[in-house]
Amino acid sequence: MSSGFLQSALLLQTRFQYISKEDSPTAIITGAVIAGLILVLVLGFLVNSRVRGGSPKARRRYNRMVFNRMAANAGLNSTQTAALEHLLKATNTSQPFLVFSNASLLDSVLEKGVYAVTQNRELSDEDKEKRLNHYFKIKEVLERGSRKGVGITSTRLIRPGQSMVVGLPDGRQFQSSVIANLKNMLACSVPLDDNGKKILISRGTKIKALFWRESDSGYVFLSKILSYDRIRGKDALLLKHSRTLKRNQQRKFRRRPLGRNCIFYPIEVVLVGSGRKKKKRAYVQRQFRHIGLLRDISAGGCSISSQTPLTAGRLLMIEFELGDRKPLAAYGKVKRLNKKPGEMGVMHITFTRVSSANLNSIYSYVYSYIRPPSKPVLPKSSARSRYAGSRWA
Repeated sequence: MSSGFLQSALLLQTRFQYISKEDSPTAIITGAVIAGLILVLVLGFLVNSRVRGGSPKARRRYNRMVFNRMAANAGLNSTQTAALEHLLKATNTSQPFLVFSNASLLDSVLEKGVYAVTQNRELSDEDKEKRLNHYFKIKEVLERGSRKGVGITSTRLIRPGQSMVVGLPDGRQFQSSVIANLKNMLACSVPLDDNGKKILISRGTKIKALFWRESDSGYVFLSKILSYDRIRGKDALLLKHSRTLKRNQQRKFRRRPLGRNCIFYPIEVVLVGSGRKKKKRAYVQRQFRHIGLLRDISAGGCSISSQTPLTAGRLLMIEFELGDRKPLAAYGKVKRLNKKPGEMGVMHITFTRVSSANLNSIYSYVYSYIRPPSKPVLPKSSARSRYAGSRWA
């Protein structure tokens, strides 16, 4: 304890040692107040010294108030914060505060939580979907907050392993990934069809590529096919570098390329009844069945290419499959339609209604949480846990 602090404490005592003996009750009360003040100052000094002068390990010690404050600043509500804290404890995460800045750690924790919930036989289907939705919302909120940094402006900065979609002038799209980023070109994997056969695109063909950069945003760039070669033991499609990357910061939800056929039906809204009892009813017109290509999807909407697209403002129902081949359905509205003469039209759709189970399936696909992690088992909550007996226990 510093000499300055001791002098201050002694000064507080000496200032009141000349109180009259005749006023003993007042002296006792005053003495008690002074003693209490000294005790508070001593405790405050000790706590402050421990925080400032302690070891780095002690300073990193978990503090619930700090965690809650960081979660609130990141945009999480109280329910999401409680769910995240429970997962961090259950997975024995050594540095829980890093979950707000480290996307890999966040994915690891949430993926284990998602798998544990899906394998829990004690939960009802409704409870499972609620918990999964909380986990996916946590990922969505934290990822959205991390996209405020500066993006990239050239394909020379794309890292190997980055997945992307290669779009052709006729509207077809193929999945690919970056094998190597070379000095004069971008080496990508050769696209494959549904049967696993290589799709060879003519040299000189102009393409439009789309990709999502982790903890950043979506990007689009124009390029052309230069040639084919063998790069790092793999057949590679060589693309010309581009310095005109278009960064999409306006999307609220992360989108992931899909490139799978889907079926969509127009919805007709009619008035039923008469007078004040008139009500609007929506009917799916299944007799008008359309085929489309589901280009990409997010929790908020999707884009579909079709030879028979619906106009902007039309309602529709979409039937599709994701990576696990599970049939899903969603209702939406065509926000805008992009169509050039002689080409397929592209409908940009906003979802208006999706069931909780289907929405969680979309989240799981978008965030690549479909496959279970290597160590998916979560320990059961103990009696000492903050969440024991609660909805997170």
